[in-house]
Amino acid sequence: ESFVDGPELSVTLLSGRALPAVAIDWWDDDVAPHDRVLGFVAKHDPDSGPEWGIQEPPPLPADEVAAAEALAGAAWAAVSGPQGPRGLGRVDLRRGPTGWVVLDVNPAPAFQPTLLRADQGLVATALRAGGVSYLELVRRLLAEAVP
Repeated sequence: ESFVDGPELSVTLLSGRALPAVAIDWWDDDVAPHDRVLGFVAKHDPDSGPEWGIQEPPPLPADEVAAAEALAGAAWAAVSGPQGPRGLGRVDLRRGPTGWVVLDVNPAPAFQPTLLRADQGLVATALRAGGVSYLELVRRLLAEAVP
């Protein structure tokens, strides 16, 4: 796998619909590109290294964000079962030299803020930006699971 050094977006999908994308913001410009990897340790261990945060809306042109959201929707649909895109998922992407690249399709993302900072929950931020309350999220997930 080659490293993609470009802006990083996280797109949450609920019932097959993309919620507003959020951008990963590396606060320390001195962080080497290969150290800009947002894994479990970076999210949950305060001593893990570089500081990061979330920007919503992303500081990118609207057409680029829309392209990333469309690709995220296609990636989510590609891993969905025969009933089509359902439930809650998250797709992480980076923009490379030829366009957006899917890094990860997460079918079971955490939707609470991270353990370290309440403002760093990727899905929680997207839900707020999309106007979806926790109660509404639970209602939608239950409605899909129990027709």
